[in-house]
Amino acid sequence: MTTYPHLELASEIGLCPDRFQKALSLLESFVTSGQFTGACIKIGRNLRSLPPAAFGRMRLDDAGAKVHPDTIFLIASPTKPLTCIAIAMLLERGLLTLDQRADHFLPELTEDKKDIRLIHLLTHTSGLPDMLPNNAELRAAHASLDSFLEGIYKVPLEFPTGTRVQYQSMGIMLLAEIARRVSGMSLQDFLADEVFSPLGMKDSFLGRRDEDPARISDVRLPDSAVGLDWNWNSEYWHKLGVPWGGMFSNVGDYCRLLQMMLNGGELEGARILSPATADLMIRNHLPSLPALPDPERRGNSWGLGWMKPRVGWSSYFGDLLSTRAFGHGGASGTSVWADPATGLFCSIFTNQPTIERELGVISNAVASSLVD
Repeated sequence: MTTYPHLELASEIGLCPDRFQKALSLLESFVTSGQFTGACIKIGRNLRSLPPAAFGRMRLDDAGAKVHPDTIFLIASPTKPLTCIAIAMLLERGLLTLDQRADHFLPELTEDKKDIRLIHLLTHTSGLPDMLPNNAELRAAHASLDSFLEGIYKVPLEFPTGTRVQYQSMGIMLLAEIARRVSGMSLQDFLADEVFSPLGMKDSFLGRRDEDPARISDVRLPDSAVGLDWNWNSEYWHKLGVPWGGMFSNVGDYCRLLQMMLNGGELEGARILSPATADLMIRNHLPSLPALPDPERRGNSWGLGWMKPRVGWSSYFGDLLSTRAFGHGGASGTSVWADPATGLFCSIFTNQPTIERELGVISNAVASSLVD
């Protein structure tokens, strides 16, 4: 196993060097065993961070280029908090409130959706499906985001708004459209100008434009998706920029976003959110939804777009983070989290899908390395 060359820096931020080395060795073991093709991890605490550690290959063939510390990954669902940050920024500017009905901004929504408010879209309680029934057909036809929106406006709700928690990427798509109509900018441009540029996230973008595809890691695809011209590695998907999962980034960039959230909405002079708004985004909001049954409240925890850890659910975050922690996991093999109770933050990007449990195991090893 590779010895991390910056162990003395780990001890300076309160990590046990031996335990931290074991966490990195665990990630490396998943790569050397062939379970992952490639991975990169970055860890820090409060306003200090350690250099990334990179393992394995960007490409899926044996001769593929190696993952580097600045390799860019398709991060999938950790895109969602960025869409929600755009909504929070517009809230600060007096342009919307959490209790406003979605059809105030989107009159195309059918009557059954009249009770959906922005808070429901932000907490996965709207009743919308995760994906449209014709999701695969839309992608195979290289449909535009507008085509997805037309389907969302009309798709039946799966349960009455506010009565259940169900992960819903289509609700995030509606938030992106609301942000576009309110700001007058596409979400792609809004994030580039208002978040990525001020925070110095130079290798982050929602949908590829002129960025160099040679720096982007492939995603290891299931056999059923190999060869399709709309899979995760296709030109179509790279450029579509879906607001629920189309962001590209590297571990260093995303850690800057986590540090901004930990630091009350500001990083190195760039203020993205007020302290009150940053705190609002990472609080569990399910207890405040009056129609949500108690079992749903107890079994789930959501901030505004941010996942929250919960007891008995080890995927992505592991078991050792506090209830104040926040983050997100991605189906392409990614996990990001930060814990205000300890100041610890972590981005783990891989190119291996459906490894939620393994990402939780690595997160446990990282969190347990904190001893001071």
